[in-house]
Amino acid sequence: MGYIRVERKILEWEWYKDKNTKILFLHCMLKANWKDGSFMGENIPRGSFVTSLPKLATESGLTVREVRTALEHLKTTGEVTCKTNNKYSLITINNYEFYQADDTQNDTPKIRKIPRKNNDTTQAEAETLFNRLWSQYPFMKTGKSSVSSSTKKKIYTEIGEEQFLRCLERFKKHKANDDPKYIVRASTFFNTTYADYLDDNYQETMTIIDDAPFNVDDNGQTKRKLQ
Repeated sequence: MGYIRVERKILEWEWYKDKNTKILFLHCMLKANWKDGSFMGENIPRGSFVTSLPKLATESGLTVREVRTALEHLKTTGEVTCKTNNKYSLITINNYEFYQADDTQNDTPKIRKIPRKNNDTTQAEAETLFNRLWSQYPFMKTGKSSVSSSTKKKIYTEIGEEQFLRCLERFKKHKANDDPKYIVRASTFFNTTYADYLDDNYQETMTIIDDAPFNVDDNGQTKRKLQ
């Protein structure tokens, strides 16, 4: 099949004005199998395709970070599902048949609304994820009520559980030799500190070695040796 169907109703789609999400969704529609296939012994049904974040970035012209965020948007509102293993990701366009059904028997255009999750459902899922992540915080678990609903939703829709767990592990490793009473409480980490430990922001090579000796630079300033 050499084309895909895109109806004008997409102009009312909540992600239409989000350039990156719109680009990625249309790209996924174009990449999806129009008939059943297979890859490495696994069945790849119509409406699905095998890819990876770097490959999607190269093909769409987005960065890996932009692809990851856009994909989270599409997963959150139910446009796609994504299964990932250590070799590849399998992306499935939900309701592919709904979008691409053959309407040649009826010349009257059919207006379809792209399915989406109810906002209350999204917030409830964000709350569930937040509680799960909160239990994993390794230090003082205080100030839970000060983490806003918008922050919880951002963690759910833009960051995702796997990346946030990596943030927690990096933070735990970074603070391993610190006195726990001087480490930020959980609410501070969830509201702001986690951002320093995101995949695109974290630089392990710049972590300060707490027990490293001080060196004196050419200007007479003392600095700790960096890892």
